[in-house]
Amino acid sequence: MSNEILFFASKSDIEAVLQNIESAYLLKYVRCGLFDNEYVKVYDSALDIEGLGYSESGNVSNQSYLVLERTTPLNIRSVPQQRGGVKYAIDQMENKTSFIFAPGGLYRDEYIIFGRISTVNSVPEELKVFKEFTKKMIKMFSKVGRYYIGPEAKLLSNERRLITINANQSIEYDLKLLK
Repeated sequence: MSNEILFFASKSDIEAVLQNIESAYLLKYVRCGLFDNEYVKVYDSALDIEGLGYSESGNVSNQSYLVLERTTPLNIRSVPQQRGGVKYAIDQMENKTSFIFAPGGLYRDEYIIFGRISTVNSVPEELKVFKEFTKKMIKMFSKVGRYYIGPEAKLLSNERRLITINANQSIEYDLKLLK
């Protein structure tokens, strides 16, 4: 099994996958990144993430979440800065049983930005949830090249560009569906 699944999904497509996986596992989601303090918002359901199904920036990497089983402690790394001070990292480095969920979604009502589920880890406990999450998506979506596409995103693709890099990319890099 691949350590990364790339997909295109509308809000309702991704909600269907999340409802399915969250009915089987108690998960938590925390925004990935480097922050000024270690006080972070933890979501007990991805369905509670504000703006789920919509891309903030037209780039999938700017909106990703660390996913852990709810009982697993979240480890936040201190990262000393060259100019002084400390930032706090939320990533997989200290969270060995996690994976990344970057939902992508609709951007500026004219693009659908790809999403990603991925992991750099190979811890058996972590792979169980990761494999179930990706398996449910694969079952509910159809495969187009190296991407999976949700049913509603497929319908929307007639009117919107399917963006594989970011919203500034040339149209030649869009995912093309056979009509």
